[in-house]
Amino acid sequence: MWRATPLSAASAPAPPARLLVNIAEIDNQQVRAPPTVVEFSPRPGGVTTIEYPLRPTGEVMVNVKLRRPGQAPVGLSATRIRLVDERGVAIEGVTEFDGSVNFQEVPAGTYSIELDRDQASRLRMRLTAPLSVTIRPDGSINPDVAAEVLFEPRADVEPRPPG
Repeated sequence: MWRATPLSAASAPAPPARLLVNIAEIDNQQVRAPPTVVEFSPRPGGVTTIEYPLRPTGEVMVNVKLRRPGQAPVGLSATRIRLVDERGVAIEGVTEFDGSVNFQEVPAGTYSIELDRDQASRLRMRLTAPLSVTIRPDGSINPDVAAEVLFEPRADVEPRPPG
């Protein structure tokens, strides 16, 4: 004959628990954390280990200038810039009125700096030299990157002499 035995409160499943994580007090603020709320199901008498990897990040300011013959360089606004990592993953930004764009919380790694292909093609512009930046995992400050842009003349228009 079978007899049903009620489960004790100690062996009944517990409701999900939520853990709120605050990384504001850590030494290196240049990290990206997973979600700040971690939900798990505790088990009575057990220990739960939760992996919570902090990814090192950094920031870099890119200054895009246009240099015209015989004139001082001027910041180029509304220029779409891309930081592209070794895997081809891009982080995009747009320059401000002074030609600067600040990329924040960029994962550590080496990035090539590129113009947005569609905008560059449409406006016939290109960087004067290849550029790259390395975001170090130690939270150190990166120097600003200076980028210079040239506009190619239209093939169907005769160039005007300077002056």
